[in-house]
Amino acid sequence: MGIGGTQVTRLAALCMGMAIVLTGSPPARADLVVFDFEECAATSERFVHPGGHEFLECSVGMITMFVTRNDWAPFDVIEVTQPAFAPQWGTRALDPWFGWETPTDNWFIASFSLPLTYVRLQFTDFGQDSDTACLMAYSSLFGLGDFIGDATAPWGTASSPGFVTLEYNAPADESFMSVMFRGYSTVLSNSMYVDNIAVESIIIPEPASASVLGVGLCLLAVRRRKSHRCILQS
Repeated sequence: MGIGGTQVTRLAALCMGMAIVLTGSPPARADLVVFDFEECAATSERFVHPGGHEFLECSVGMITMFVTRNDWAPFDVIEVTQPAFAPQWGTRALDPWFGWETPTDNWFIASFSLPLTYVRLQFTDFGQDSDTACLMAYSSLFGLGDFIGDATAPWGTASSPGFVTLEYNAPADESFMSVMFRGYSTVLSNSMYVDNIAVESIIIPEPASASVLGVGLCLLAVRRRKSHRCILQS
């Protein structure tokens, strides 16, 4: 269901081959890390959504997250002060509202440089339409490969500073490399802000840097336009 296409599927397979470093050592679970977007370049504000990002790269410690949309449509990182997000959200979050008037099956996709065992996302909106938050986990990058599992929660017409939390734990002996997610209504296919993406990964023994480099090079081959990068502090 992800970005799709035979060429992209082959590139995703190549990414997996480059990213998974086979050392023969048993995997271990890393500590929980959180991507909060506070260090990412803000490109929008309430009612102004120019689509400033087509690709976003964020790093916390050993793990890197690459955010795109399934149709490569632009998106934003919004900065909001009034009305405010919840205190634990800070002032910045993923913003899906560029191109909202186009009725497409639109999703965010977060691909990761290490395989994950757990993910948690928080969603909010400013009322009006009745929304539902959902996520789906996949075994490969870009929402490709095997479907691993999903989570869904109703939001209704509630408003920030409240938020709804989705989390997913992979079954034993399974992991996932990407997550597709959105908050949607009967009218809009992607209309909720997203923040505080928390993950637990499987630690791949050194050289872990080859994992990040391999995924990054493949994403550079797949993406079509200018990328944006932010490094978050662990």
